[in-house]
Parts: sequence; C-alpha cells; structure tokens
Amino acid sequence: IKKIFTGKAKRFTNGNVILPMNGPKGSATRDNFNEKAVGRSTRKLNAYWSKLTFTGKGTMPRELSSDAEIIATIASNQGAIGYIDSSSVTDAVKVIATFK
Repeated sequence: IKKIFTGKAKRFTNGNVILPMNGPKGSATRDNFNEKAVGRSTRKLNAYWSKLTFTGKGTMPRELSSDAEIIATIASNQGAIGYIDSSSVTDAVKVIATFK
C-alpha cells in the first residue's frame, strides 16, 4: 500500500494498472491514512508529490470528494484502490487492510 501511494508500484501482480484514489484534502481519514499506511504526514507527502510531479517522475493519486465517490470509482474501475472511513464500507468494495 505504501508503494502504491508513493508511486513506486504502478501495476498489481496480475498486470492491472493501479489507479490510487485519495480522499478529500483536510479530511481526518486522509491524514490518518497518510500517517499510518504511508508513514508520512500529509504535508510531507504533498511536498513529495509536488517534487515528483514537477520533475515529471510521477502523478499524484486522484483526489475524490467523499467516501461515496471513492467507493463508486473503485467499484467501477478494476485497478482502482483507495481508502475510506471504516463506517463507510459497503459490499461494493473489498477491504484489504485496516489502520487505526
């Protein structure tokens, strides 16, 4: 997961292109995910992505506006992966990890 959200992993083991999805800026879920799963503060991760984007070495994960939009996007895109608050999980998505 860390490799996916830092742009170091581009494909799943089955060959599908990975389409990472970020939650909205300023959300507690996004900040918690960045700290626990990626190991960086949101501020540091944004600086990291700014550098990669500026140098043409990467594209920041797409930002979506809500858990419902993330669920809908993941459900309709085979390679999509994202994070949501545990209270928002539905049968439309598969949970692969949890972070507290």
